[in-house]
Amino acid sequence: HPTGMRLSSVLPLVYTPRYSFEPWPAAHRFRMSKFSDLHAYLLRYGIATEAQMHEPVLDPPDDWFTAVHDPDYYYGFCDGTLDAKIMRRIGFQWSVPLVERTRVECAGTILAAMLAMRHGLACNLGGGTHHAHSDFGSGFTILNDLAITARYVQRTGLARRVLVVDLDVHQ
Repeated sequence: HPTGMRLSSVLPLVYTPRYSFEPWPAAHRFRMSKFSDLHAYLLRYGIATEAQMHEPVLDPPDDWFTAVHDPDYYYGFCDGTLDAKIMRRIGFQWSVPLVERTRVECAGTILAAMLAMRHGLACNLGGGTHHAHSDFGSGFTILNDLAITARYVQRTGLARRVLVVDLDVHQ
């Protein structure tokens, strides 16, 4: 392989049940259960196995987030003091489970990047929340997991430059 990196025969997948949580409004446009549904689908149809699953750290350090996001915005989100108008723009109502889920999702993207460096490719079943700006969220995105991960790999010396290719399907 030209880069010296070889693809593993088993694709590492990052997942934690914390990507989905209840209660969640049934009529909400953002289906919170889609993450657990995807995990179950992959296992049920033999597309993936539990052996491929990797769980991110459940309490990632704040400096991962404040390296990208304005500290007032980040801590305001974490402690529930963001203005209601800001939360409306994001599209979610604040809750402790939402904070935990959002933080661990970003940790999952960092873990997927680390696994990709080791195996050539990896996927986070809950990532792709890249519509947040440094000091406000938007479009069901509170924290920008891709920017956080890019900054993490740069700060740890794993990469100087990072390319993000956005191929997501919007709801």
